[in-house]
Amino acid sequence: MTIYENYTMDKRKEWNLTEYSGTQKRRKINTEENEKESSKNNTSEGSGEIEDLYENRQGKKVAPLIYEGLPIKLGAVVKRVSRSMDEKDQNSSSSSALETIPESRNKCSEETNLDPRQKLLAFKENIAKHATQLQENPEENRSSLSILCQYADSGENAQSLLAIAALLPVFKSLAPSYRIRPLSDAEKREKVSREVANLRDFEENFLRNYRSFLTRLGILAKGSPGTESSRMGPLLAATSITAVCELCMSSLRHFNFNTDLFSIPIRLLGRKPKDSETLRQYTQCIRTIETLLREDGHQGAISLEIVRILCSKIRKSRFRVDESVLNIFLSIAVLDNANPFLNRKSQNAEQRQSRKQRIHLSKKEKKARKDAKEIEEEMRKAEQAVTAKERENFQGQILRDVFKIYLEILRSSLLDSNDSRHLVASVLEGLSKFGPMANLDLVGDFLEVLKELMKMIVSEHALGRHSSSSTKGIYHPDDVRKLLLCVATSFALISNHTESGKLPFSVDLSQFVETLYVILTDVSLDADLELSHRSLRLNDPLGEEVAEDRPAVNVSTRAELLIKCLDFVFFRSKNGSKERVMLFLKRIYMMSLHTPEKTTNASLKFVSKLMHRYGDFLSTLWSSEEKVVEDSIYYMGFEHEFADVNMENSSVNGAVLWENVLLESHYCQSHRESSRSLSKLSK
Repeated sequence: MTIYENYTMDKRKEWNLTEYSGTQKRRKINTEENEKESSKNNTSEGSGEIEDLYENRQGKKVAPLIYEGLPIKLGAVVKRVSRSMDEKDQNSSSSSALETIPESRNKCSEETNLDPRQKLLAFKENIAKHATQLQENPEENRSSLSILCQYADSGENAQSLLAIAALLPVFKSLAPSYRIRPLSDAEKREKVSREVANLRDFEENFLRNYRSFLTRLGILAKGSPGTESSRMGPLLAATSITAVCELCMSSLRHFNFNTDLFSIPIRLLGRKPKDSETLRQYTQCIRTIETLLREDGHQGAISLEIVRILCSKIRKSRFRVDESVLNIFLSIAVLDNANPFLNRKSQNAEQRQSRKQRIHLSKKEKKARKDAKEIEEEMRKAEQAVTAKERENFQGQILRDVFKIYLEILRSSLLDSNDSRHLVASVLEGLSKFGPMANLDLVGDFLEVLKELMKMIVSEHALGRHSSSSTKGIYHPDDVRKLLLCVATSFALISNHTESGKLPFSVDLSQFVETLYVILTDVSLDADLELSHRSLRLNDPLGEEVAEDRPAVNVSTRAELLIKCLDFVFFRSKNGSKERVMLFLKRIYMMSLHTPEKTTNASLKFVSKLMHRYGDFLSTLWSSEEKVVEDSIYYMGFEHEFADVNMENSSVNGAVLWENVLLESHYCQSHRESSRSLSKLSK
């Protein structure tokens, strides 16, 4: 420390001491004067009058206010600078202090005098002003975004509704096309330019307000306790749901907090509502999620996030959701071309090639190569591009979550008292689509559950000696569909493994084949055999009301499922023996007499395929001469009241295709031509 600095510090201490002593002296003098005045007033009661006291007070001079400035150094002398304040300055300072009162109080007083229409008009103008400022220059007017979010969080429903409608296009237009990464501690401490600092402040403010906006939309969409009883409650809920769906369909699906955004419409899914307006919102949420899954076919990150949230929702509700919610999984487009077995082979081949094509590199070349890879990785992340390896990882995680929830639902449906039986058809529909991609560890578990499910359905419709119910032995169309899906799913689960030679254990599918044989004739009793939810038809006037846009589980018709199951048994597996082919052929002809035209044509085409493959020993079914000699009888399963259809008890040697003769006289020309060509082919 220099001599000059020591000197200045000592002087400052002296000034402080003198100021302190001066103030103490002033206080003592003032107290002494006050005591003298009070003593004079008390002693001079007779002589002193009120006018004299008033004159004495008026005659006193008010001490001027003194402002001390910074000291000035003149050579070796340090001079203090002090200035007294005049009355004009005092008056001006007091008036300026009064002028600094916020104008908001005046505005509030003016607004209280307005009627509700004028208040609403003024509020609309205020919102329009802030929204326009944000569109023109968002970085400088970032406070307007906070003001609009405060309006959206307000307790007044009209203000909240208008603010949400104004914030929706603002967020859609201002959101960048990249994820905003939070700053690290080192980045916060480093010095940056003013433009970068303004941009960082804007991004931080934008993220904070966007998250609060999503929270508000979630509360309103679910229905807050304060708005349910009011008239604006349903309107607020509908507006918030529409806003969320629009945000999901915009570029904000790739922005920060997309998990919070996707969870809002998924949280609203559960039991199908009965109210028409609520049903419309429910359907809107389902359609939005399905569209997101269809448009995410090239990446998979959004699909994985939606699948995780949806599985969590289904588990929390204990499977008490509508089948349309589970049917959302059928819209996952990223799994359309997924083949885990092909990916493993390609990975092994690439590893072998990389080992052979290795080139010796120096340390500098390795370092340069590493830096180049890091730069490419950063550029790829900035462009939000997904590599083939990342896409395969997304596909594997999605399949694991979907199969896990499917297996839980199937196991829960086998219990006596549960709420998941209505989801079995949707699960089987998904397994028939994604079954070939299942891991080998899950194949055995799924087959066991499917067998137990089939046993349960068949035992419910079995004919008993002591049963008096007239509906025994007749399968409901929904049960027929479940059994067909069980058969198709079981063959689909092992089809890809058998083709790639990756099935180390033996699988017995004879139970699925026998169940398919049992229900073949019951398929023809279904009036909606060739119809699905996409078919145009009139509603039953005596039946229950059907929703206009009902998302159904039945993606394919029952006729398509039947042909698919038959193709699995006889052409895509090793379950087609001579006796089974003849028994199924007789059963298919019995069914074709009662099915609609398209199903009958498809059945006859399938018979022609069987004739071309197993034609050597099938020709005996068109002749009755050998059957009389052998004295054998074919049992259909309908001979007496308590007879069940059993493939083992039917005598195939006594079967004759008399149905082909009846089809030759059918009114449909295509049926006549097909049956005649088959009879010629058998000779």
